[in-house]
Amino acid sequence: TLGSYGSLSRFHDIKRIINVGDNTILGAGGEISDFQKVTQYLQQLEEENFCDGDDEQLTAPEIHSYLTRICYNRRSKIDPFYNQ
Repeated sequence: TLGSYGSLSRFHDIKRIINVGDNTILGAGGEISDFQKVTQYLQQLEEENFCDGDDEQLTAPEIHSYLTRICYNRRSKIDPFYNQ
């Protein structure tokens, strides 16, 4: 999709859908920088889960709960993510 800076349509072919684990996908709209930060949080979560070594995959409800807590924390600090 297209990413813009103000009215300047500058960034082409931006990925707004990512895989989280083997069974879940996440799509985003809004600020790309916020989506990139959320992606970093999820990659760290996947790495920590992999290091547990129990061969368990994160489920969609677990990922939803994690993202809910992250977004609530950011809103409480009056620095929310601007994503949909």
